[in-house]
Amino acid sequence: MSKKRFTEGLESLFGDSAEETLQESSPLLSRTGKQEVLRKRGEDSGKRSSAKDFSSDLQAFLEDAFEESVEAQLEQRKTKRTPISGSARVKKRHSKPLSGLDALIRSTVDPGSIRLEQKAAKRVTLTFDPEKLERLKAIARRKRSYLRDIIDEIVAEYLDEYEARSEDK
Repeated sequence: MSKKRFTEGLESLFGDSAEETLQESSPLLSRTGKQEVLRKRGEDSGKRSSAKDFSSDLQAFLEDAFEESVEAQLEQRKTKRTPISGSARVKKRHSKPLSGLDALIRSTVDPGSIRLEQKAAKRVTLTFDPEKLERLKAIARRKRSYLRDIIDEIVAEYLDEYEARSEDK
């Protein structure tokens, strides 16, 4: 079998062209011509392309927001809270640094205004005389509160009385 050559009739593509410039009907020339006309119109009327304006504005907005969030994160790292005592240290949770949209989203709540109430309540088992327990339950029903709240009030009153007696001595 002989090798077939497909160069017949394609000399205009592979060969040197007689003209070094593009023809007027070339699609490449028609596109650049339209762009030049649009540029001239835009310069004449003083308007810019809205698509380019929007994308540049969006890019500027995202850059500003990103810079602000980075600055805020750096400030937070600089201001570290020191625990009052060695036993009050809080365990650090290792979290991934924010990136992408998470870095741009701002918190709507001021973290300084949120204060968590730390109750050091512990569960305690008590033994009562059954008659006294029934009387305490009746008091709780009348006050429409929990038995534990009634007992908590009783203990608080006792502690106040004890402190008052110890100060008098």
